[in-house]
Amino acid sequence: MIGRWFLTFSLVLRAGWPAEAQERTAPVPPSPELLREMQEQMASEMRQMQQLMQGVAPDGKPLQAKRPLSLDLAMEVARVALDRCREMGFSPGILVANNGYAEKVRLQDDGAKPWTSHRNGQKLQLVLSNNLSSSEALERHDKRYRALGMNGIAKKDMEDLPGGVPLRIKGVLVGVLAVSGGATGQLDEACARAAVGSIGGFDPL
Repeated sequence: MIGRWFLTFSLVLRAGWPAEAQERTAPVPPSPELLREMQEQMASEMRQMQQLMQGVAPDGKPLQAKRPLSLDLAMEVARVALDRCREMGFSPGILVANNGYAEKVRLQDDGAKPWTSHRNGQKLQLVLSNNLSSSEALERHDKRYRALGMNGIAKKDMEDLPGGVPLRIKGVLVGVLAVSGGATGQLDEACARAAVGSIGGFDPL
Protein backbone atom coordinates (compact mmCIF):
# COMPACT_ATOMS: atom_id res chain seq x y z
CA MET A 1 0.00 0.00 0.00
CA ILE A 2 2.83 2.39 0.90
CA GLY A 3 4.45 1.59 -2.43
CA ARG A 4 1.29 2.50 -4.28
CA TRP A 5 1.03 5.94 -2.72
CA PHE A 6 4.79 6.53 -3.05
CA LEU A 7 4.57 5.84 -6.78
CA THR A 8 1.55 8.14 -7.18
CA PHE A 9 3.29 10.87 -5.16
CA SER A 10 6.41 10.48 -7.32
CA LEU A 11 4.30 11.00 -10.43
CA VAL A 12 2.79 14.13 -8.87
CA LEU A 13 6.23 15.53 -8.09
CA ARG A 14 7.38 14.89 -11.64
CA ALA A 15 4.23 16.50 -13.00
CA GLY A 16 4.52 19.71 -10.99
CA TRP A 17 2.68 22.97 -11.48
CA PRO A 18 2.88 24.73 -14.87
CA ALA A 19 5.37 27.54 -15.12
CA GLU A 20 2.64 30.16 -15.29
CA ALA A 21 1.05 28.77 -12.13
CA GLN A 22 4.39 28.74 -10.32
CA GLU A 23 4.85 32.43 -11.11
CA ARG A 24 1.53 33.37 -9.57
CA THR A 25 1.58 34.10 -5.86
CA ALA A 26 -1.97 32.77 -5.46
CA PRO A 27 -2.75 29.96 -7.93
CA VAL A 28 -6.42 29.50 -8.71
CA PRO A 29 -7.55 26.36 -6.83
CA PRO A 30 -9.54 23.61 -8.56
CA SER A 31 -13.30 23.79 -8.24
CA PRO A 32 -14.97 22.09 -5.22
CA GLU A 33 -16.84 19.81 -7.63
CA LEU A 34 -13.60 18.60 -9.22
CA LEU A 35 -11.94 18.06 -5.85
CA ARG A 36 -14.96 16.14 -4.58
CA GLU A 37 -14.99 13.94 -7.69
CA MET A 38 -11.29 13.16 -7.35
CA GLN A 39 -11.62 12.43 -3.62
CA GLU A 40 -14.48 10.01 -4.27
CA GLN A 41 -12.56 8.26 -7.03
CA MET A 42 -9.42 7.94 -4.92
CA ALA A 43 -11.47 6.62 -1.99
CA SER A 44 -13.05 4.03 -4.28
CA GLU A 45 -9.63 2.96 -5.55
CA MET A 46 -8.35 2.71 -1.97
CA ARG A 47 -11.24 0.43 -1.01
CA GLN A 48 -10.61 -1.79 -4.03
CA MET A 49 -6.91 -1.88 -3.22
CA GLN A 50 -7.59 -2.92 0.37
CA GLN A 51 -9.89 -5.66 -0.87
CA LEU A 52 -7.25 -6.96 -3.27
CA MET A 53 -4.64 -6.98 -0.50
CA GLN A 54 -7.07 -9.02 1.62
CA GLY A 55 -7.73 -11.46 -1.21
CA VAL A 56 -11.25 -10.18 -1.87
CA ALA A 57 -12.57 -9.13 -5.28
CA PRO A 58 -14.59 -5.88 -5.71
CA ASP A 59 -17.78 -7.98 -5.78
CA GLY A 60 -16.99 -9.24 -2.27
CA LYS A 61 -16.09 -12.78 -3.30
CA PRO A 62 -12.85 -14.49 -2.22
CA LEU A 63 -10.16 -13.86 -4.80
CA GLN A 64 -7.19 -16.12 -4.16
CA ALA A 65 -9.25 -19.13 -3.12
CA LYS A 66 -11.33 -19.31 -6.30
CA ARG A 67 -9.05 -17.97 -9.02
CA PRO A 68 -5.39 -18.08 -8.00
CA LEU A 69 -2.58 -17.44 -10.43
CA SER A 70 -0.84 -20.79 -10.54
CA LEU A 71 2.91 -21.05 -10.89
CA ASP A 72 2.49 -23.14 -14.04
CA LEU A 73 0.36 -20.46 -15.70
CA ALA A 74 2.72 -17.69 -14.55
CA MET A 75 5.71 -19.57 -15.96
CA GLU A 76 3.88 -20.16 -19.24
CA VAL A 77 2.99 -16.51 -19.81
CA ALA A 78 6.51 -15.43 -18.83
CA ARG A 79 8.05 -17.86 -21.30
CA VAL A 80 5.73 -16.78 -24.09
CA ALA A 81 6.49 -13.12 -23.33
CA LEU A 82 10.20 -13.88 -23.57
CA ASP A 83 9.71 -15.47 -26.99
CA ARG A 84 7.50 -12.63 -28.26
CA CYS A 85 9.94 -9.95 -27.13
CA ARG A 86 12.83 -11.73 -28.80
CA GLU A 87 10.78 -11.92 -31.98
CA MET A 88 10.30 -8.15 -31.71
CA GLY A 89 14.05 -7.69 -31.51
CA PHE A 90 14.90 -7.01 -27.88
CA SER A 91 16.07 -8.79 -24.72
CA PRO A 92 13.50 -8.22 -21.98
CA GLY A 93 13.25 -8.29 -18.25
CA ILE A 94 9.96 -9.96 -17.30
CA LEU A 95 7.98 -10.02 -14.06
CA VAL A 96 4.84 -11.99 -13.29
CA ALA A 97 3.17 -11.42 -9.91
CA ASN A 98 -0.16 -12.33 -8.35
CA ASN A 99 -2.80 -9.87 -7.18
CA GLY A 100 -1.23 -9.73 -3.72
CA TYR A 101 2.09 -8.34 -5.07
CA ALA A 102 3.82 -11.70 -4.60
CA GLU A 103 6.31 -12.42 -7.38
CA LYS A 104 5.70 -15.70 -9.18
CA VAL A 105 8.29 -15.47 -11.98
CA ARG A 106 11.14 -13.07 -12.73
CA LEU A 107 13.17 -13.52 -15.90
CA GLN A 108 16.19 -11.56 -17.08
CA ASP A 109 17.07 -12.39 -20.67
CA ASP A 110 20.66 -12.57 -21.84
CA GLY A 111 21.57 -9.00 -22.70
CA ALA A 112 18.66 -7.42 -20.79
CA LYS A 113 19.51 -4.10 -19.15
CA PRO A 114 19.84 -4.16 -15.34
CA TRP A 115 17.27 -1.38 -14.88
CA THR A 116 14.47 -3.52 -16.31
CA SER A 117 13.90 -5.13 -12.90
CA HIS A 118 13.21 -1.81 -11.18
CA ARG A 119 11.04 -0.57 -14.02
CA ASN A 120 8.93 -3.73 -13.94
CA GLY A 121 8.30 -3.07 -10.26
CA GLN A 122 6.92 0.37 -11.14
CA LYS A 123 4.67 -1.14 -13.81
CA LEU A 124 3.43 -3.74 -11.34
CA GLN A 125 2.43 -0.99 -8.91
CA LEU A 126 0.58 0.95 -11.60
CA VAL A 127 -1.43 -2.08 -12.74
CA LEU A 128 -2.44 -3.39 -9.31
CA SER A 129 -3.23 0.02 -7.83
CA ASN A 130 -5.46 1.01 -10.76
CA ASN A 131 -6.74 -2.33 -12.12
CA LEU A 132 -5.67 -1.09 -15.56
CA SER A 133 -2.70 -1.56 -17.85
CA SER A 134 0.19 0.71 -16.87
CA SER A 135 -0.35 2.84 -20.00
CA GLU A 136 -4.05 3.30 -19.17
CA ALA A 137 -3.18 4.17 -15.57
CA LEU A 138 -0.69 6.79 -16.74
CA GLU A 139 -3.29 8.35 -19.02
CA ARG A 140 -5.78 8.48 -16.15
CA HIS A 141 -3.33 10.24 -13.82
CA ASP A 142 -2.21 12.57 -16.60
CA LYS A 143 -5.78 13.74 -17.15
CA ARG A 144 -6.28 14.28 -13.42
CA TYR A 145 -3.22 16.45 -13.04
CA ARG A 146 -4.10 18.54 -16.07
CA ALA A 147 -7.63 19.01 -14.72
CA LEU A 148 -6.07 20.44 -11.55
CA GLY A 149 -4.03 22.92 -13.59
CA MET A 150 -0.81 20.94 -13.18
CA ASN A 151 1.49 19.69 -15.87
CA GLY A 152 0.76 16.18 -17.05
CA ILE A 153 2.84 13.10 -16.28
CA ALA A 154 6.49 13.61 -17.18
CA LYS A 155 7.17 12.73 -20.80
CA LYS A 156 9.82 10.19 -19.81
CA ASP A 157 7.36 8.29 -17.59
CA MET A 158 4.74 8.32 -20.34
CA GLU A 159 7.33 6.80 -22.68
CA ASP A 160 8.99 4.34 -20.29
CA LEU A 161 6.25 2.95 -18.02
CA PRO A 162 3.80 1.30 -20.44
CA GLY A 163 4.41 -2.45 -20.51
CA GLY A 164 2.47 -3.72 -17.51
CA VAL A 165 -0.80 -5.52 -18.25
CA PRO A 166 -3.42 -7.09 -15.97
CA LEU A 167 -3.94 -10.84 -15.96
CA ARG A 168 -7.62 -11.65 -15.54
CA ILE A 169 -9.51 -14.93 -15.37
CA LYS A 170 -13.28 -14.74 -15.83
CA GLY A 171 -13.22 -11.03 -15.08
CA VAL A 172 -11.16 -11.28 -11.89
CA LEU A 173 -7.73 -9.66 -11.65
CA VAL A 174 -5.37 -12.48 -10.64
CA GLY A 175 -2.01 -10.92 -11.44
CA VAL A 176 0.24 -8.79 -13.60
CA LEU A 177 2.66 -9.33 -16.45
CA ALA A 178 5.30 -6.59 -16.68
CA VAL A 179 7.80 -6.33 -19.54
CA SER A 180 10.69 -3.90 -19.93
CA GLY A 181 13.70 -3.57 -22.19
CA GLY A 182 12.23 -2.47 -25.51
CA ALA A 183 13.16 0.79 -27.21
CA THR A 184 9.88 2.27 -25.90
CA GLY A 185 7.24 1.39 -23.36
CA GLN A 186 4.80 0.94 -26.24
CA LEU A 187 6.99 -1.88 -27.57
CA ASP A 188 7.10 -3.44 -24.10
CA GLU A 189 3.30 -3.33 -23.93
CA ALA A 190 2.92 -4.78 -27.42
CA CYS A 191 5.04 -7.73 -26.31
CA ALA A 192 3.08 -8.20 -23.09
CA ARG A 193 -0.28 -8.04 -24.87
CA ALA A 194 0.88 -10.48 -27.52
CA ALA A 195 1.93 -12.92 -24.81
CA VAL A 196 -1.37 -12.73 -22.94
CA GLY A 197 -3.25 -13.11 -26.20
CA SER A 198 -1.35 -16.33 -26.86
CA ILE A 199 -2.31 -17.91 -23.54
CA GLY A 200 -5.70 -19.57 -23.43
CA GLY A 201 -6.06 -19.30 -19.67
CA PHE A 202 -6.50 -15.51 -19.50
CA ASP A 203 -9.24 -13.11 -20.54
CA PRO A 204 -8.37 -11.15 -23.70
CA LEU A 205 -7.06 -7.65 -23.11
